[in-house]
Amino acid sequence: MSWQSITNSLIRDLIGDYDTPQVYSDTRLTQISITCAHLVLNEVSFPNDYTVDIAASSISPDPTTAPEDVSFLNLLALRSSLLIANSEYKT
Repeated sequence: MSWQSITNSLIRDLIGDYDTPQVYSDTRLTQISITCAHLVLNEVSFPNDYTVDIAASSISPDPTTAPEDVSFLNLLALRSSLLIANSEYKT
């Protein structure tokens, strides 16, 4: 399973975007995740040295490969849901 599908599922759970049709597309959630990955890496140190490529929407090494970096994935999902909640509050 890719990091995008894991984080997108976590974010949907955190923001309550379960119903069909969903408010946020998978593409939009991935874009938000990439932005937040960049922010999280500037705030917290992790055992793996991650590289975020915003233009390519990629994170390397993949945080879902063994050993899976659950802390990174969880913080990424939490930061993404916070960004969405703040955006929704402002509108």
